[in-house]
Amino acid sequence: MSEESKLKLADTLLSILQKFDWIQPLIGAIGGIALGLWSGVEGKLGTSGAIAMGLLTFAVVLWIFNSVVVFLKNHASPKPEYEIWDQVQFLTLRQAALLWAEMSVTVKVLPEPAYARLRMLKEQIIVGALETLYDIAGEPDQNTLVTREDLVKVAEELRERPRFLFVESR
Repeated sequence: MSEESKLKLADTLLSILQKFDWIQPLIGAIGGIALGLWSGVEGKLGTSGAIAMGLLTFAVVLWIFNSVVVFLKNHASPKPEYEIWDQVQFLTLRQAALLWAEMSVTVKVLPEPAYARLRMLKEQIIVGALETLYDIAGEPDQNTLVTREDLVKVAEELRERPRFLFVESR
């Protein structure tokens, strides 16, 4: 399974679990009551043992649910905060590529969608469709600075509307 597929799966599972966030105590309570009743019916633990088993099950279900949510949050791809970037006029190619791919700039290694955007932006510089803030010697790198205005022009030429450049696309 590719890294991109893993991120999408983690994002999907996290969004599903977060929608059911209000139901986790209910699931724990039902599980605890069911196990407590079963223990009481079997008569192996007695009343106090059945209550203890029910409470323990309730706590374990809540702990597992919360652990899964935390795990998925740590492994899901972080989303950019576009409002923060709206005021930034000069961006590095790396920042622009990540934002264009709808990823946070805090990502350490460029995932494939962002890397493809980085290559596209470098090619736009090489063919003269995107200007750099400063003259560069050789091929542009991920730290090459470009302006928001020039990125908008390139996006319009490509008939794309990346969210970080076009507020109405959010």
